[in-house]
Amino acid sequence: MKDGNEYGKDCECQELIKQRARYKNAMIPDEYEDYNFKNFEIRESVHDLMLKKITEYLKTFPQKKPAEEIVRKNDEKLRIKGPSFGFIATYGEQRIKNIDDPQLRSEMKRQHNNYGVGKSHLTISAAKYLIKNGYRVQVISDPVFIQDLMTAKFNKDNGETYNSILSNITQYADFVVWDDLGKLKWTEPREDLYYQIFNELYKLGKPIIFSSNEDVETLSDKIGPAAASRLKGMCSGYLYPVEGKDQR
Repeated sequence: MKDGNEYGKDCECQELIKQRARYKNAMIPDEYEDYNFKNFEIRESVHDLMLKKITEYLKTFPQKKPAEEIVRKNDEKLRIKGPSFGFIATYGEQRIKNIDDPQLRSEMKRQHNNYGVGKSHLTISAAKYLIKNGYRVQVISDPVFIQDLMTAKFNKDNGETYNSILSNITQYADFVVWDDLGKLKWTEPREDLYYQIFNELYKLGKPIIFSSNEDVETLSDKIGPAAASRLKGMCSGYLYPVEGKDQR
């Protein structure tokens, strides 16, 4: 009580309930349940670099998400907007697959490995950090999400399923965490879909935190040059090619 009036605020148990709901809505895959920043192991210099870059990136946003009622009153000032972030390969998976000589292909794969380096561990850890601090996050596994969208396009429900899937990232989420971007083979319909999604998130100012086993050029081959260009522009310098030993 203050000045003769009672002022209410959420108790810790209410905030915990909301946090659990955000975590459930984020759809983090079960295999990533134990991922967090504390148990990320630094075994070589690339791990130290990756951890520093993503923690620096997260500091560009308020540690705690402003309350919804405050955001509504100050819509443009406090709405969550900012750059996207990506870990990509130094030498893309598709580039290695295209090498005809088996011996050379094996050697390049060894020299430029980007599997098991910790990209997904860190991006999922970022998702959990944001959820804990009040942000709504949607985690996407690229092959599953794109296949679900393409299937939904052909549902005879007047686009209801398709729009529902899209709204989870364009309307619900403050951040989209996109795992394994560019995993699927290129098709023209998928290229159109990637650009549509990235462009919509760009217009809404919603950041994407993503990982990919492709490099800048091969990612463009997989998702289309327009989508790749849009995504690169959204990153505003927060795009990091990485490679190292497979820690799995």
